Amino acid sequence: MKFSAFEELAKADNRTLENFLLRGKTPRLQSLVNMEFDGWNTNSGTALFGNRKFRKGFESVPPGKAFGYNMKVKQNHFKSLWLPTDKLKFGFFDVLPNPDEHYQQLLPYQHALLLDYGNHASNTLFTGKYLRDVLVMVEPNLYLGKAYHTFAGRLIPLSYFVMKPAEVQSKK
Repeated sequence: MKFSAFEELAKADNRTLENFLLRGKTPRLQSLVNMEFDGWNTNSGTALFGNRKFRKGFESVPPGKAFGYNMKVKQNHFKSLWLPTDKLKFGFFDVLPNPDEHYQQLLPYQHALLLDYGNHASNTLFTGKYLRDVLVMVEPNLYLGKAYHTFAGRLIPLSYFVMKPAEVQSKK
C-alpha cells in the first residue's frame, strides 16, 4: 500500500497541519463526488470514540451541489486497510463553498469547502449534528480537514483529519 504523503500528514503536529490548511487549494467537487475517502483523525482522543479511522463519501444531487456521509471502519493499525464494519451511512453533511459566509470564524479558510452536518434531520448529537468541517486539497488525492463542534454560536476545534481515496470503494 502507498501511504507516503498521507502518512506524513497524519503524523504531523498541529502547527504544520494548520499551515497546510491555510495554503491548501479548494477541492473541485468533480474530484469528490461519487467517491469514498479513507480518513484519519490526528487527535488521538478520537480513538476513545471509535472514529480515529473513518470513511467519508460524497454524492451529487442535484448536479452542481454535493452532500456526503460517513461510514464506520475497523479501528485497526494505521497501515492496515480501511475496512467498513457495515454499509450503514450516517453523519450526513452538505458540501458548501465559502465557509466564511456561514461562520465569520472561518474567514482564514475561505478557500476551503465547508462540510455542514447541521441541516440533516437524521443527524443526532452522536452522529454529527453539531459538527462542521473545513476541507482543502493539499495535493491531488490528498485532503486535509479540520473538524469543529458548534456551541453557543461558536466553533470549537476538535481535530484535524487527512483523507485519501479509498482503496476499496464500498458503495459500488
